[in-house]
Amino acid sequence: MDTCFIWGTPAVVRISGDRYDVNSARAGGCYAFTGTAMAIWNNTGQSQKESLRSKLTTWIVDQHRAGIENPLINSAILELVQQRRRLRHSERVLRFFLMLIDQQFKVSDHIRIAGIVDQNTEAMLNRISAWIEAESEKDVSPFLSLLQDAGYLVHHNNKWRLTAAGFERLEQAEGGGANTNQVFVAMWFNEAMDPIYTDGIAPAIEEVGFRAFRIDRKEHNNKIDDEIIAEIRRSRFMIADFTCDVFDIKGKKKAEARGGVYYEAGFAQGLSMPVIWTVRSDCIDHVHFDTRQFAHIVWHDAGDLKQKLINRIRASITP
Repeated sequence: MDTCFIWGTPAVVRISGDRYDVNSARAGGCYAFTGTAMAIWNNTGQSQKESLRSKLTTWIVDQHRAGIENPLINSAILELVQQRRRLRHSERVLRFFLMLIDQQFKVSDHIRIAGIVDQNTEAMLNRISAWIEAESEKDVSPFLSLLQDAGYLVHHNNKWRLTAAGFERLEQAEGGGANTNQVFVAMWFNEAMDPIYTDGIAPAIEEVGFRAFRIDRKEHNNKIDDEIIAEIRRSRFMIADFTCDVFDIKGKKKAEARGGVYYEAGFAQGLSMPVIWTVRSDCIDHVHFDTRQFAHIVWHDAGDLKQKLINRIRASITP
C-alpha cells in the first residue's frame, strides 16, 4: 500500500510521467500532483505542511463537490491554498451536513467513529475529517460533541444520531437554492456573448431539465438590484460566467472585470446556493485571485461550453 503525499496515510498512488495520481480516503478521495507541485511540496517544511494539508484537503473536497473527479494540484493551487484562511466553526457545521447529504444520510442511519474499529468506522472518521478541515482525526469527536451541545446530535453506545433539530438543519443545508427549475445566469451582457448564451448556456440548462434566466431579459418596473436579489432567491442554482473584456495597454494584457457577476455569485454563495463557475479560455488568467480556487469551466466556444456545462450540472446538482 502506498501513502498519501498530503497526510502520509494509506493510499493508492499511480505515477504517469510528470503526474502523480492519488486515491486517499484521508484527503477526501482522488487528487493529482504535477511534478512541479510535487517538488514544491517535498521541499516544504514540516510545520508549513501541517498548516497546509487540511486546507488543501478542503480544496480537494470542494473540487469533488463541483464535479471534478480527480482535481489537479499545481504550483498556483498550492499558492492559493496557502493564502486561504481556516474555516470558521459555522462553515464546518455546514460542511458536516453537506457531507451527510452527499452520502444520502437517512433517518435510520447513524455515525460511528469509535468502539469497534472496522473499515466503516475508519471510512467515516476519514470522511468527516476531510469535510470539516480537521487538522487531526482527534478533532472529530470534540466537533461532534459541539453539535450535540447545539441539539443536532445524540450519542449512545458509540453511535451518533441526528435529532429532529439535526434533520431540520440537514434540510436547510440540502435546500441551497429554491425548489424551482430556474437557473440564474450571471454574465457579461455584451452582443459578442449573446451566442454563448443562446447556443451554449441556455440549451445546456434546458437539456438537463432546468430553465435559464437572465435578468436583462425580464421586463420590470422595479429597481434592478432588488430584481436581481429576488430572482437569485427564486433560483435553484447559479451559473456565473467571468468572461470579460481583455485589451492591451503598452503591450500588456489587461481585463475589465465584471463586478456585478462577482457580487451575484457571492450573494448566491451566502445563500448556500450551488454556483457553477465558467470563463472563456483567454480570460482565465484574469479571474480574481480570491475566486480562482473554484473549479471554473474553461471554455473556447458555445459548443464546448454547452457540453461541459451539461456534464458539470449532472455531476454536481441534485435533481
